[in-house]
Amino acid sequence: MKNLNRFTALTVVFTCSVYFFGIGIEYRLVAQAVTQVPATPFPIVPTTPPLSPPTNVPIPSLSGLPTPGQTTPDVPPSTAFPRTIPVAPPEPVYNTPPYPISPGTFPPSVWRPEDPTILRLLLEYSQTEEVSKKKQIAIQVSHLVQQQFEANQSNHLKEIEVLERELLRRKKLHEKRNSLQSKIISDRVNQLIQQAEGIGWEVSMPRLTPRNPATPETTLPPATPLSWSVPPSRIVPPPPTTSTGESLTPPTSPLGASTVGDSQPPAPTFANYPKARVSYEDFKQLVEEVESHRKDRLVSLDQFIEMSKRPNVVILDTRSAFRYDRIHIKGAKHLSFTDFTQANLAETIPSKDTVVLIYCNNNFDGNQVDFASKSAPPRPRASRSFTSQIASQEKPVQLALNVPTYINLFGYGYQNVYELGELVKVSDPRIQFEGSMVGAK
Repeated sequence: MKNLNRFTALTVVFTCSVYFFGIGIEYRLVAQAVTQVPATPFPIVPTTPPLSPPTNVPIPSLSGLPTPGQTTPDVPPSTAFPRTIPVAPPEPVYNTPPYPISPGTFPPSVWRPEDPTILRLLLEYSQTEEVSKKKQIAIQVSHLVQQQFEANQSNHLKEIEVLERELLRRKKLHEKRNSLQSKIISDRVNQLIQQAEGIGWEVSMPRLTPRNPATPETTLPPATPLSWSVPPSRIVPPPPTTSTGESLTPPTSPLGASTVGDSQPPAPTFANYPKARVSYEDFKQLVEEVESHRKDRLVSLDQFIEMSKRPNVVILDTRSAFRYDRIHIKGAKHLSFTDFTQANLAETIPSKDTVVLIYCNNNFDGNQVDFASKSAPPRPRASRSFTSQIASQEKPVQLALNVPTYINLFGYGYQNVYELGELVKVSDPRIQFEGSMVGAK
């Protein structure tokens, strides 16, 4: 009877222990899942423009903010905007497209960073307690989002127009090739036949066999050409022995290497190369000289157009040849920035006294396909507070091509340079463009 009572008591204790242990594990898993929920009310994504939000960035719904034509679920404001601002929000997320952008194709839209004005309003919304003020802020945010939507729709329409023009151009090219099919095939066949006969542009000349100067009538055997085949094994002479037949092979080290010398060929030695032709000190000196020289040579669009009509003036476009061929200011000469040399500049610019007018992508607005703005997200600050993240998005880093172009022209001796200093709409009727994409229907 006593043994039965002991067994019953042990069974009860074991059952209670397993029950409470399971409850403890469940609570621990729930607490871990709750702590993994992002603490920020909305993400800070400092990414370069344009346009549509990516699918891999979680954007919490902004409950309580009315959007025209859309209803939001009834969620307490504290769920979307906690009243306590976290001290250390997560690091900014930079999104890059996971696919390459080939030349000649329209770059895909990417998520633009949120408007700093909206971020300030949302911060003010999360910190205020007055219901009327919350409604006013929600209305202001709604108007700003409506403006963003209309701007995005306008940009998307422009993208569609560019794609339609490119598609029409390719259709015309395809039709032209069909009409000239026989000529294209005939030209290609003639090219292949000439190549086979050795009268084409690329000719594979036979290698001449060297003659033996001692006996001119005979020739030396042709040299073995270099190939990827394995070279023949090296003949190793037998080890020396004594008169009694004992080997004179030197003893080896514990690792198997000979103690007398390594049988491997010596490692090749390279000459000491001189220092590269790069001088940061020269660059800094040029920057100091250009700083005072350039500040009085930033001209407006009207001045730029008026100066371009004068004699002995060159409009210089230093973008890539691909972008220049698509669209450029009418009458501009092209010399890619990577091709800057004394000789190339002398061919493009008549003399050192010639007035040179320069511009780049950052001078034009309204066409992010052909005049993509060169700017980078703001560099992160030391402070990690929520307010500093909002302020860090207000001024991106501008990386325009005009500045290095001006510095290099000044360094090569072309000091009569003027730079377009305004952000001009591409639709401005005062300026005329030309190129393969201009006037395409």
